Formats: sequence, C-alpha cells, structure tokens
Amino acid sequence: MENQGTVIQLSLWESIAGLLCLSSVFIVGLAVTGIVLYLMMRRKNGVADIRTMVFSALLYYYFCIIFCNIVGTPSLSQLLRTASYGEPLFAPNINLVPFVDGISMGYILNVICFMPLGFLAPLISTTYEKAEKCFLLGFGVSLGIEISQMFTPYRATDIDDLTANVLGVMAGWLILRLLMKSRMIRRLAGKDTAVGREGACAGCWYLPVITAGIAFLVTFIS
Repeated sequence: MENQGTVIQLSLWESIAGLLCLSSVFIVGLAVTGIVLYLMMRRKNGVADIRTMVFSALLYYYFCIIFCNIVGTPSLSQLLRTASYGEPLFAPNINLVPFVDGISMGYILNVICFMPLGFLAPLISTTYEKAEKCFLLGFGVSLGIEISQMFTPYRATDIDDLTANVLGVMAGWLILRLLMKSRMIRRLAGKDTAVGREGACAGCWYLPVITAGIAFLVTFIS
C-alpha cells in the first residue's frame, strides 16, 4: 500500500510538472514581451517600473500555461496536421445552454484556473483595479479562447466555460482587494499609501492585453 501511495504521489507531481513546463520557444516569447512592455512603459511614463515588469512576466507565463496546457488553443502544427488528414479546419461544436450537467468539477477547476488573471491584472495596470474593467478583460480573453476552440477538433465552445472563466477572474480580483488591506502586501505590490506607486504605468490598460496576445501568438507557432 505504501508503494502504491508513493507511485500515485509521483504521478501527481509529474502531472503538475508537465503542466508547468514550457518549451524553449516560450522563453523567446518572454523576452519579446519584456522588450515590448519596457519600451511602451518608457514611452508612456519615461520609466519602466520593475514591479510591473515582474508581474507582466508572471502573467505571460500564466497565459502560456493556460493557452498551451490547459484550454488547448489551436497551434499551427495542429492545423496543418488536421488539414493533411482532410478534416475541416473550422469545426464548431457550440453549447449555449448553461449548466446542462450542473456545476461539475470541471466548472470549478475552470474558476480556479482563471483566478490568477484577476489577481495579476490590477498589479500591472491600475485600470483593472476597477471591477468592471477587470470583468471586461476576463470576458474578452475567455471569449477569444472559446472562439479559437472552434478551430480545434474535439473541443467545444461552451457557455459554461465562459461563465466559469469570468467568475474566476472576478474571484481573483476580489482576493487581491482583500489582501490589499494588509500593509505588507501593499508594500510588496508597490501600492502602499505612504510610498505610492511612482514609476508604475498608471492606466496602461493595454499591457495585459498585449501580454495575452504575445502568449497566444507564441502558443500558435509553437
């Protein structure tokens, strides 16, 4: 029994490691993301805030894991392989009826998977400190994922996935708001009232959007 438990534990850790590992092409994408955001912040404010760069790097890594290993957005190699088999590239499987199977474990996992977006976006741009702006970001990213899955065989564009993703984003936003009551967390995020957030790209709403776009592009060509 002990050996069996050890094997199960190893399999679990191997699965988690598999989800978190990315190929070298994603490192190139990270470098491109850093350069683009650095130049944009310098152009906007004349300075690039190191915290914003770090949080943007984390958001890029998160997006790559989501696009590549979780939701399975289409890649160029997949589309070429599908075309070589003579199968249609556009094969929509759409479900617009919510909660057909109730609230499943998959629904809950979707909520959890999208919480980091709602947590990181306000740390990158003050625009997303507003709930409605964070909601729009989460909705836009989730809608883009669901549309892309119309080009992925054996995947469905599901209204439940869309609502779960957006709910997860807003849950992450709420958790950040609660944590910001801690002075230590505010200092770490560069939002302490006594220190301020000098040098941050205030209002740069496009930074998370560009980060998502680069991560999606890198996933597509990987």
